[in-house]
Amino acid sequence: MKAKNCLQFWKASLSLIEGTCDLDGIYINNYSLECGAGVTNCPFTSKSEPASFVYRLRSENFCAAVSIDVGITGNMRAYEDIHFDEKPVLKGVLVNRRAYFLVKVNSDLNLPKGGGGITDPDLYMPGGIGTVVEFAKVDLLRVTIMLLPTGDPLRIWEDKQPVDFLASGLIDYKTDVKLELKRSNGTDLKENEVGFSFILSRELAFTLPKNGKIAFNIVADVEVAYQQGTKKRFALAAEFDQTSFNQNVDVSDDGNGPIDTTLQTQSTTQHGSSNAFALFTSMITILLAMMI
Repeated sequence: MKAKNCLQFWKASLSLIEGTCDLDGIYINNYSLECGAGVTNCPFTSKSEPASFVYRLRSENFCAAVSIDVGITGNMRAYEDIHFDEKPVLKGVLVNRRAYFLVKVNSDLNLPKGGGGITDPDLYMPGGIGTVVEFAKVDLLRVTIMLLPTGDPLRIWEDKQPVDFLASGLIDYKTDVKLELKRSNGTDLKENEVGFSFILSRELAFTLPKNGKIAFNIVADVEVAYQQGTKKRFALAAEFDQTSFNQNVDVSDDGNGPIDTTLQTQSTTQHGSSNAFALFTSMITILLAMMI
C-alpha cells in the first residue's frame, strides 16, 4: 500500500493582516491523518490522528516602495485673454490692460519627451503608460513684479491670495490680480496648470513717460502637489515641491502718460520672504506694443 493512497492533505493559506507588510515568522501546521475511503488495514489506530510540522518563512516586503526624487520642469506663458490658447501675447497690450499668465509643470521622469529628449509640460498625460509621477494640483503661492533693470520687487499675490495694499500701508497699485482656474469656454485647467491675471496699471508703470516703454520682470512661485499611489511601488520623496518661473514684459504707454516723470517719487519696496527654489526657469520676452 502506497502512502499516497492512504493519506489526505489539506492546503493551508496565509494572508496579511492590517498594519503588516511581510509574512516572516515561525509557523506550525497541524493536520489530521486518516485513511481514504476503501482503504483496508489502515495503519492509524483512530480516525483523525493528529500530526504537525514546524517551519520558518521569510517573505518579501509587500509594502516596499521605491522612493523617487522628482525634478520639476515647466514654463510660464502670457496671453491676451483667458482662452489660454497656443498663441502667447506678443503685441497689442497697453498700460492699464489685463494680461493673463499660465504656468504648466511636468516631471522629468515622465514620458513622452519633447524635442531633444526634454520633458515637455504640454505633453503631460495623466494615467499614461509613461507617466510615473502624477500631479494633484498646482497652487499659486506668490506673484512678484520687478521694474527692470534695477527696480524694487512688488509682491501682488502672497500666501495664495491677493495682497491688500491698503492694509499693508502701501500705495494701491490697482493690479486687481486674480487666480484663473478655468478657460473662457468654462473648462477647468488641468491638474498640472495654474493661471493668473492682473492689470498692468498706470500705478505700476508710474515712471512710464508719454510714448515711452518700460520693462517688468514677472516672477510666479508655485507649489506642486503630487498624487499618491498612482504607480505601484513608487513613493515620492516629498508630497509637495515649490518652483519659480520668470517672464520679462515690456509695457508701452497708451499715449496718456506724463510728459516728464523726473519729479515723481513713488516707492515699490515691499519686504517678504520666499522659500521657493528655482528648479526650472522659463524666460520669454513679450513685447506689449504701443497702440495710439
